[in-house]
Amino acid sequence: MPSQSMQETRPRLHVQWLTPSMDFGRAKLTLHASGLCSECGASMSLALDELAPGETTACAGCGQSLEPSKTDIQRLGKSLVKKYMDSLERHIAPWPEHAASQEGKHSRFDCYSTMNEYLKDVRLDVRAQDELSLLMALALELRPWLLVRFGAMQSSYFGHMSMNTENYLSRRDVGIGFTDSYDIFGYGQFVINRQLKRKWDEVLNTSQTATVFASMMPWDSPHSITKEVFANQGADSAQIWRKTEPHLCFSEEELRYARSELERMGIQPESEYVCIGERTSAYRKTILNANKFKQTSNSRDAGFDQFSLAAMALADRGYFVLRMGAASDLDLCSSHPRIIDYASKYRSEFMDLYLGATCRFFAAPPSGVTSIASIFRRPIVFSNYFYTKFTQHWLENILFLLPHLYNKNTQTHLSLAEYALLDQPPGDRWENYGVTFVSNTPEEMLHACLEMDDRLSGVWTETEEDRLRQTRVRQQLESSVRGKKSPNGIPFWESGTPMRSLVGSRFLKDNPALFGPGAMTTSSFEHN
Repeated sequence: MPSQSMQETRPRLHVQWLTPSMDFGRAKLTLHASGLCSECGASMSLALDELAPGETTACAGCGQSLEPSKTDIQRLGKSLVKKYMDSLERHIAPWPEHAASQEGKHSRFDCYSTMNEYLKDVRLDVRAQDELSLLMALALELRPWLLVRFGAMQSSYFGHMSMNTENYLSRRDVGIGFTDSYDIFGYGQFVINRQLKRKWDEVLNTSQTATVFASMMPWDSPHSITKEVFANQGADSAQIWRKTEPHLCFSEEELRYARSELERMGIQPESEYVCIGERTSAYRKTILNANKFKQTSNSRDAGFDQFSLAAMALADRGYFVLRMGAASDLDLCSSHPRIIDYASKYRSEFMDLYLGATCRFFAAPPSGVTSIASIFRRPIVFSNYFYTKFTQHWLENILFLLPHLYNKNTQTHLSLAEYALLDQPPGDRWENYGVTFVSNTPEEMLHACLEMDDRLSGVWTETEEDRLRQTRVRQQLESSVRGKKSPNGIPFWESGTPMRSLVGSRFLKDNPALFGPGAMTTSSFEHN
């Protein structure tokens, strides 16, 4: 096989133009490559389907065997695809709207229905149909030289719009999957946060027409990126976020605006703040619309009152505490000057991003509100995290508490092994599993949040019993959960990856039943 240096010195056809010729009657596109010989400068033109990458053609001027430059073809191919997508975009509808303006278009709570729902509303005039055919033919013609793929973001859901996209980019950074394909993304029926869309537009190749292509293609098509982005639910199953940097950043202008907003809230420069998020029915009714769900989806709900003791304690330690959320059930009642009702008084879509990206840590039930903190690798304390298959196991700065689950018949507390057997139940119908659900208490969240703060400050002292409990949790969850797959066959937690997140130490101490009868007694510590 020729060395790389030999390939670089091989005579080239420097391709300067790619010209498509479309026969709509036969649905056949011919792509002509025109350029100059690197040896004699003679002009040449050929049909691209006459050669495969690495093959050569004779120069009409000097007779040298020339290899068309793959780099040139890829660059020109991307430009050509973008040109036709921009043209198609002018003839297609509908455009994504902000979630607050919608009237419950989704008939069921199903992340995978996003594109099909979108396609129902798409209208294509004759011109758009021709351009759609041309683009599909162009992608096929370019494939030996450049793989063009289309996908759609789960833009209806804050968590998936954030974490799935970050995970896609991180995997691409470390070489998992395709790394040199030309991937173009669109958005679903509506966009949950317009500022997040704007930030992703800065990082990705985006065009709303990509959603149309993704809607029409089978998920297993080589030209579809959707399965790769949708299927892992945003889980960093291979634990690569530790090796990559966040893909979103803020401009100087955005940073100045953020500082002015912090000052408006009374937060002084260099002050640290903790974000506390809610997950309530008000969000689903106000933002996502009541008609969006056929199920109540209350399993992960928790209001600010679950964190009330933690908020007071953190404020007493000198931090500002911000109540986060896009909609609230109740007004915040607190007289502490450092506890700020950001959700009701100061909220903006941009500051949702900024605060999540820069907070000391975020505390909340598992929900989309924490997703910005996740993709910026900020520490998080989770309450009510029952779904052990999908624990955010991939970073060391995650602390979570399991809710209390009891056998409905015996009223005994479920063990970790029994937690691991549960799938996410539909809505709040725990009785289908024969289980009684009890949410984490404000006292439990107080201990967890203070533990996180102490760990970040470097003053946390871990006892030998604390260490043994964490080891037992890690062993149990790694053995029973790791390798479990999503409905589309992609694991949430790949084999060989350790559990890096922690369960609250005081929570484990106070709930020995998690380890089974007698599993964590003094004698068992000594034995281990």
